Amino acid sequence: MLEDHLNNLGGVVEWGTSLAEIHDDDDHVEALVTRDGSRERVSARWLVGCDGGRSRVRDQVGLRLTRRDAGATFILADVTSTLPITPNEGYAYLDPDGLLLVAPMPEPDRWRIIAHVPTPVKESQLTVDALFLDELIRQRSGLEFGSHDVRWTSQFNLSHGLANHFRKGRVFLAGDAAHIHNPVGGQGLNAGVQDAHDLL
Repeated sequence: MLEDHLNNLGGVVEWGTSLAEIHDDDDHVEALVTRDGSRERVSARWLVGCDGGRSRVRDQVGLRLTRRDAGATFILADVTSTLPITPNEGYAYLDPDGLLLVAPMPEPDRWRIIAHVPTPVKESQLTVDALFLDELIRQRSGLEFGSHDVRWTSQFNLSHGLANHFRKGRVFLAGDAAHIHNPVGGQGLNAGVQDAHDLL
């Protein structure tokens, strides 16, 4: 939706483009970017780094983000289910062992599973497969989900973070480049969109 809105305003997202260098002058910013194997210099009055928690923009201008471990691990998985549940509706379960979200994906009968899990022993990873997901969903919701066709999984330890400054010269930080939040409830997304809106 945001990309469509940008396109309607005459803008375009240039996928496959990476930042190499930033030069902040008194009246403009120059960015050296790489696209399709070639380098290009882009000049603008301002630069906004919306490039995530590992922001290259932030690093290039000498700002820093201090992270603090939140002591929580989440797993994500995209799966199909044999359970005839209502499509296009999300499900949330609050269990003493942790949160469980079951959210519909654009592909019919595919679901995104999001769950808080006990943090595994350091340097280890959980095996997030159909058996693991079915047991987790059964324990927290009572549903016999029938997970199969597990196409993608991820797990991450939550952290919170805040940049020491949101601006340096003609360069601003927004979104996860400026502050890291728990993704549950869309706090980080909403705060990041508000950052961008505030710069208008």
